[in-house]
Formats: sequence, structure tokens, C-alpha cells
Amino acid sequence: ALPILGCRAVGRRGRRRERALGLVVLLLGVALIWLARYTFTQRKQQLAEARLKVGWPPVTGTITSNALQELEEESTNSDGTTETKTQYAPRITYRYEAHGQVSTGTRIHVLEDTAYTTRGGAQAVCDRYPLGTTVAVYVGPTPSDGAYLDGQISEGQIGRAHV
Repeated sequence: ALPILGCRAVGRRGRRRERALGLVVLLLGVALIWLARYTFTQRKQQLAEARLKVGWPPVTGTITSNALQELEEESTNSDGTTETKTQYAPRITYRYEAHGQVSTGTRIHVLEDTAYTTRGGAQAVCDRYPLGTTVAVYVGPTPSDGAYLDGQISEGQIGRAHV
């Protein structure tokens, strides 16, 4: 028999290795598909919850505090060096009356509030809510639902790191 170029005889050990490698590749593929589906489902659920909250009725509120918080997170790299990552979070507090009681709120966005990678991004949010300003506060159907100030849902808010 003539040898075929690029082919070699594969023994029993070689076949076992090929099967094992094929199984590993298959398992990795299944894991990646599961992770993608899980992430998609989480994002879809966040959007559905946010869309329900967007319909909440507004009441009048007042901004009682306005601050920019700097958040530092240290992590150790694989080479042993320490890296500090800084994020910025607008911290807005407001007072409003709903359900027959005066309440205080801190949530800004309809989704969970987000930390920003730049000071300017967080400062822009703070600048929209100066101290003493009268604002619309969107209040849930029951007191335990809470309230928020900004009903805009941007694609970037979904899946970001929340604080």
C-alpha cells in the first residue's frame, strides 16, 4: 500500500487522546452556550423589570444632598503587583411624599445605580440634581417598592457593574 501524504498511523493511545480532546472541546462549547444563554436571560429580565417601573407615577420631591463618591478597588495581578482601579458614583438623596408618608430616596436610575469610570460621567449626573431643586420622583405602587429619579433606560445601563 502506498502511504498517503500527511496521514500517519494512529494507535490505540492516539485514538483515546483524540476522543478525550473532542470531549473537552464539546464540553467547552456547551459551557459557552450555557453562559451566553444565561447572560441573555439576565439582561432580558432586567429590561422587563425596568419597563414595569417606567410606568410608575411621579410625585414632587426635593434634592436634599448631592455628592460625588470616589470608589477605589485594589486587585493583585498574576505577577504579584497591585493595581488600583478608581470609579466614581453620584450620591443623590431626595425627599418626597407618597402613600401618606414622607420618605427619603437615593436611587437615581430606574435600574440599579451605576459607577462611572470617569469623574466627568458621574459629575454630569450630580449636575442634573442641584441641592434644593424640585424634581419628579417616580414612586412604586407600595412603599416597599421605593422610588427613582431618572426613568431613561439606556442599553449601557444593563449589564454594567452596579453599586
